[in-house]
Amino acid sequence: MYSRCWLHLMWGTDGMEKIIPKDVRIALSEYLYQIAEYKNMDMKANYVSADHVHCLLDLPANRTAQDAVALFKQGTAIWVNKHGLVRPNFRWEDEYGAFSVSQSRLEETIQYILAQKEFHRNRSFETEYREFIRAYKLKYQKAS
Repeated sequence: MYSRCWLHLMWGTDGMEKIIPKDVRIALSEYLYQIAEYKNMDMKANYVSADHVHCLLDLPANRTAQDAVALFKQGTAIWVNKHGLVRPNFRWEDEYGAFSVSQSRLEETIQYILAQKEFHRNRSFETEYREFIRAYKLKYQKAS
């Protein structure tokens, strides 16, 4: 079987609070790559910000987007809490975005993810997230 399904995944901290310090962001980024490798998933790029994460992932045929996001969110939250890296009871927002990426736009998406620091000088994650939802012609509904 052959499968290629690139997804641009994004999710935020609980309440979209900017609570992840720079040194923890770097460690979280590396930990996301380790989780992906351990689970035989190809993660081409990720960026951990103070309040959110972006990942570019080739979703394996035997996983759903929901499974992959849950794996990353649960694994990193447990790791952060175990090591006391942010604050007690750190958690991610329940909501997430999973947006398809064509093979022809792969490099462009990688550059977009890696340029998040610059991108967010003028725009919040919430604004960016809603723009993705509109661009993919979805209706925004806040998770309850």
